[in-house]
Amino acid sequence: LCIEGGIDQEVYDYFENDAEELSKSDKGIVFMYAGILEPVTGIDQLVQAFCNIDNRDYRLWISGKGSMKAMILDAVKFDDRITYLGCVEYEEYLSNLKKADVLINPRNMQLPENANNFPSKIMEYLATGKPIISTRFPGWEKFADYIEFCDSSVIGIQKAVETFGQRDHSRQKNREFATGFIWHNQVKKMMKILEQDA
Repeated sequence: LCIEGGIDQEVYDYFENDAEELSKSDKGIVFMYAGILEPVTGIDQLVQAFCNIDNRDYRLWISGKGSMKAMILDAVKFDDRITYLGCVEYEEYLSNLKKADVLINPRNMQLPENANNFPSKIMEYLATGKPIISTRFPGWEKFADYIEFCDSSVIGIQKAVETFGQRDHSRQKNREFATGFIWHNQVKKMMKILEQDA
């Protein structure tokens, strides 16, 4: 039994009444990354990929802290479509997820430390029901119908961002899938296995 982690019921419920359609406001379509700002998470590849994209309707929001913060701030100066939100409290992080349109997990899977590293933010991303773009983390096959997976490279991420709208997306389908990862259901899975082994 593989338990990737779980979703708090309160977090799942927080996104219950979230808008289903991508934003049509003047902020354009917002892609969001939240997490550690280190090479291991692929944030440098994401920023480079985004800067290579010409679409002026796209925006990139970044939140978190780490050694690559200076690189992010330089990118903000270079490209006015990129916004650094800072290192925010958890409640604000959830609020930003609700405001964003597409969520990104660009983890650099070419680094050996990621060989057995599951990105826990995927749990919260799934709870939103929003479109998700991600590089292929360990066990990605289970999520293939709910996440747009891409190559772990600047070109792979760039292509996925440029073409994300070509894939069918169902918020309801993603939210239903996410219920399987609510902690209550994860615990039930564990108990069932333990009862069989008893």
